[in-house]
Amino acid sequence: MPDPDSIMVNGVEVTARMLAEARQELARRSPFNAGFYPTFADLTEQEQRAAEADARNYLRALVTIAPDRDASPPG
Repeated sequence: MPDPDSIMVNGVEVTARMLAEARQELARRSPFNAGFYPTFADLTEQEQRAAEADARNYLRALVTIAPDRDASPPG
């Protein structure tokens, strides 16, 4: 199984860091979390590395379900 550092999604090369940053921003903007979650830049280095590791696992999972095609949403 490939071990991607990135994957193409709708023509955009998405890295684990980009995915981790986007996930943190979604959590931060959620009305349920408003004011409780810091921005990605405000996380400690250790927290950022942990978030990137989680995001890398999601990229790996995506590759296993869509190994030979662009990971685009249906429709």
